[in-house]
Amino acid sequence: MSKQRRIFSLGEKWRIVEEAEASSVKAVLLKYHLSNSVLARWKQQFLSLESEDRMRQLEEKVKDLTAENLGLRNLLADYLLDKGKNKSLPGKDNPQTP
Repeated sequence: MSKQRRIFSLGEKWRIVEEAEASSVKAVLLKYHLSNSVLARWKQQFLSLESEDRMRQLEEKVKDLTAENLGLRNLLADYLLDKGKNKSLPGKDNPQTP
């Protein structure tokens, strides 16, 4: 009788990896009849998924901050232009007083 290949769902893999992190790796390997390389591959798979998700979140945050920065720069530029327009320039109609 040959061994049949077991198929674990993504949720089962995640639960097994978390269980291995929380307790003894050797005990989890024996409990589920897994090899160390399979568990290491699953860990790497989930770590890469988490890092991709983190990168996506960071990229969104950078995008939001860049947009906010642009808005603040425009606001400052408008303020400085309005401030310059409100100053009366010395000339014939408006002599500058010391």
